[in-house]
Amino acid sequence: MVISPASRSPASRSVFSEGQQIRRLLVKREQTLFMQVLMFSEYLEGLRGLTQYDAHGPEEDWKRLDETEGQQQRATRGEPRV
Repeated sequence: MVISPASRSPASRSVFSEGQQIRRLLVKREQTLFMQVLMFSEYLEGLRGLTQYDAHGPEEDWKRLDETEGQQQRATRGEPRV
């Protein structure tokens, strides 16, 4: 059985109102925490991507970058791929 707020005493309406406010604040706090966790997990994904890229060492990264740039330059000059 549900009792409507109008049939309650003023004291119980006050407690009910405070409970509603607390519930709204808790929901808002839960949403804020969820967004913070989501943003932090995206940040960690970005870091993981950086560490995976560098896992084989910076020398390999530079070598691969040089090869890619060389291929792009040859392509713009119309030279065949090697």
